[in-house]
This record gives sequence, C-alpha cells and structure tokens, in this order.
Amino acid sequence: MIHEAGYTYNDLKLDNVLIGEAKELPNHMDSLHKIKVIDFGLAKKYINNGMHIECGREKLFQGNMIFASKNAFNMKTQSRRDDLISLCYFLLYLVDGDLAFLQDENDDDAPDQQEEFSRIKKMKNLLTPELLCSESAEGKRLQPFFDDIFALEFESQPNYDKLRFTLVKGLLNLNETPNKVYDWNADYMRNHGSRAPAQVYSGDEQDDMLNTDEGLASNTSDSLMCDMRAHDKMIEMRGYQFCPNVNHEAMQKIIQGKI
Repeated sequence: MIHEAGYTYNDLKLDNVLIGEAKELPNHMDSLHKIKVIDFGLAKKYINNGMHIECGREKLFQGNMIFASKNAFNMKTQSRRDDLISLCYFLLYLVDGDLAFLQDENDDDAPDQQEEFSRIKKMKNLLTPELLCSESAEGKRLQPFFDDIFALEFESQPNYDKLRFTLVKGLLNLNETPNKVYDWNADYMRNHGSRAPAQVYSGDEQDDMLNTDEGLASNTSDSLMCDMRAHDKMIEMRGYQFCPNVNHEAMQKIIQGKI
C-alpha cells in the first residue's frame, strides 16, 4: 500500500513493525492478523508528476544498518526494490536468527559505529542471494524470493503477485503448518481460546497442493492467477498466518529491544 501511494518506506526494521495481540480478542479480531508499520520519517515520494524519480546520490545514509540495501550504503537514491531487499533481510533474520554480516554481540573487540558501517557495507556489496541464504535449510527455501527481488532495477515495477506467490511457496516448503496462532500469542490462546480456530493441513496435503495443477507448482505468468487462487483457498492470506521456524533466541532479542 505504501508503494501504491507513490512512496518508498526506507526504514524497515523490527522496531517499526507491529502486529495485533491475542489479548485484544474478542473485540478486535481483525487486528490479530494485521501487520502494520510505523514511523514514516524517512519515507519519500518515488513518483513525481507521474514520472519515476531518477537515481541520484544522497548526502547521508538513510535506513537501518542491518536491514538497509547495499544501494542505501552506497548513498544511492532508494526505490521500491530497496524496500523489498530490506524485507529479504528482515525475513531471513526471523527465520535464521542471524545474518551473514552480523557480528557476535559478545565480541569484546566489537568495532565502533563507523567501522561497523564500513564492514557491513563491504559485505553487502559482495553478498548474493545464494550466499545470504546458504546458512540454513530454511534460508535456502527463501532464495527464489530473494533472487527475484535482488534482480530488480532502480525503476522496476515489482510483480507483487508473483513475489507473494514465491514467498508463500518458500514458506510452505519450510514444512511448518500454517495456523492462526503466533508464538507470542500461544499462551493467551491456550488459556482463553479463539473464536476463529485454525485450519490445519498435514505435510502430505501441502505436498499434494504443491504438485497438482491447482496448486503452486506452476510459475508461469499465464497460470499464476490460477496458482494464487489455489494458494488463497489453501491458507487464506487474510486469515491464516505462517509459523515459520522462527529462531527463539532472535525473538528474545526483539522482545528485549536489543535489535
């Protein structure tokens, strides 16, 4: 929706992403599965008088060092692709609990901020989607999503339907069951129940969906909408949510405000 409004966000990070809590039930059921972003201080228009802005040079780095794209580090004007690259880093961190360029927080020789900026910049300029996703089996499942995004040019119009399709397929391949219960809501839901019980699909049922003509196997533009309808039938994106193998140590850092 941000891109549809003609803006880029430029500041995706864990602190800026909010989601509804189970304790809001039953009066705010809709908010339970809505993900929202806050803090639009770095948002910029990428459409000017109906035309895409040109790629220029920025005087200052804008964004978060962990999740910003290499283009932001190289002081280039950011566009829609850079928001999506940040999303790649964001998702990979949630799945793996780490990123290839992060240092151990217990390292006694941790560099100062400028040294850290230079080190991460150097690594991001060298890292490819294959290298980024190679650290775990879960990360490798997301590589097709990363490949599509890292291939975008400055003015590229992202194919959001195709990207959504690719991401969903990768998440399903994590062998996790989609349901409506996030880890941080589990205790509340267990104690209070929910008016919207989760629908569960076994691994075999997921495989059947992936391998049938109705399912997610086809990746051609002609059959994409058919695939998306089958996908929506299976997990209903407005209601069901994925429970990927989120690293719990990483979640604790998020809760404690360490990242």
